[in-house]
Amino acid sequence: MKKIINSTLLLVAISIGLASCRNKTSDKGTITGDSLQQRVEVKEVVGIAKIEPLNGLVDLASNEGGIIESINKKEGDSLKKGDVILSFDTKKEIIQLQNLNIQIATQKQRVEQDRANERQYEAALREKSATLKVSEELARSGAETRQQVETLRKEQDVLMATLEAAQKSTATNHLMIEELENQVQQLESSRTDKFIKAPNDGILLSLNAEIGKAVEAYASIGKFAADEPLVIHGEVDELFADKIKAGQTVTIHLIGSNERIASGKVISLSPILQDKSLFYDEPGERNDRRVRRFKASLNKETSLLINKKVTCIIEL
Repeated sequence: MKKIINSTLLLVAISIGLASCRNKTSDKGTITGDSLQQRVEVKEVVGIAKIEPLNGLVDLASNEGGIIESINKKEGDSLKKGDVILSFDTKKEIIQLQNLNIQIATQKQRVEQDRANERQYEAALREKSATLKVSEELARSGAETRQQVETLRKEQDVLMATLEAAQKSTATNHLMIEELENQVQQLESSRTDKFIKAPNDGILLSLNAEIGKAVEAYASIGKFAADEPLVIHGEVDELFADKIKAGQTVTIHLIGSNERIASGKVISLSPILQDKSLFYDEPGERNDRRVRRFKASLNKETSLLINKKVTCIIEL
């Protein structure tokens, strides 16, 4: 009986003690259960970003791919738009072009022969038609047999059919020439894809290429930075996506440092939420949350290198 009374007294004492603790934390302004319902005012949003040209970095790739034949530029080179960075082996395309040009020349000769045949058949047909007309007039007066007239008419029909066949052959050979010329244009276009050229004025940042190396179509083999203003390409967590606006002030810090190294303003915002992207190098840095991407200007020239990762604080 004494054990039961003692246990009851102990529970009452614990309850009183807990109630006393809750009252004290409330008096100090610590968030209580009721205060969790209150809206917390957010004054800053932290995002992660990289220094890149205004329109980002460009992947260098070819629509065709092939075996690298020559490398004309190296990492760090300043390029003009259209400068050839590297070229692929085009021996196969050159042989195909030669064969196509031979076929085109052959078809043109056939067209000339068909036209000569047409002229010959046209002349023979005119002569046969004139002879038939005379024979028909003689037959009406009894000076020519009907059998001779029918023979001439059949010969005329044969010449007409032969002329039509020659004309169709000419048209067919014309179409074949057009088809071959289209193949030449496609092959010439394909040959232009056998080069990787600078898309704009800018700098070749990286190039993973060796002479004799096979490269697949559309495979990236380098990075290019256009000659554009450097800006901040950043991301903020979806929880604060609706709080950032164009024109808000941005301060830039090195990762893990409180020192302000640059500042700017938000200049553009993505209209959608996206998965976390290139700014997260380690697998552990990614999670299922999405982000809103933004760009921010830099108020002055900075010594930060392209692709440098930084922290951004956006003032709301």
